Amino acid sequence: MTYYAYTSNFGSNDVSVVNTVADTVIATIPVGNNPTGSAVTPDGSKTYITNTADSTVSVIDNATATVFATIMVGVAPEGVAITPDGTRAYVANTLGNSVSAISTASNTVIATITCSGKPSGLAITPDGTRVYVANNASGSVAVISTASNSIITNISLGTDPYGVVITPDGTRAYVANISFNSVSVIDTATNTVLTTVGVGTIPRVRLFRPMGLWSM
Repeated sequence: MTYYAYTSNFGSNDVSVVNTVADTVIATIPVGNNPTGSAVTPDGSKTYITNTADSTVSVIDNATATVFATIMVGVAPEGVAITPDGTRAYVANTLGNSVSAISTASNTVIATITCSGKPSGLAITPDGTRVYVANNASGSVAVISTASNSIITNISLGTDPYGVVITPDGTRAYVANISFNSVSVIDTATNTVLTTVGVGTIPRVRLFRPMGLWSM
């Protein structure tokens, strides 16, 4: 099976599609201004790109490598994540202090959730029930219920969180604190901070890798 990497090119306002077998760019797709975040639907049919300067999301048909829909969201969207069942995309609107919930069937905004303090990165639990949103300016993480599209709690970190990832079993959320050079570990059962780990400068969390893939 061939896999493809979709790269948002902030400066050239396009997306590069990389064939990961041949390590070559097979398509360059024009999108909006200053594309930032990207997320692919679980079935691999569509890619959602946040265009920070346009306050839009471009929807790419992966089969044809073309944009077939453009969705207006809040101001300066950055992070985007898609539910495991592929029915919704959630977008963090950094300067709009909100999260847009998008129906992937109609490519329309079905809810706007008000957040505090420049939401940036976000991640969805494996069961699809909650969205964890890093509110950079307020030093907190908002937890959104996907059933009601409302915030069920805010977790205070006292830092400046930027990115979020969730473990494959859904028990932990790891939050990168971009200026504090640390990562906060959240217990998703209790929505409390378990510990804070010191790391390098300006951290950003991205993904998890099974232990067996590391060479020791």
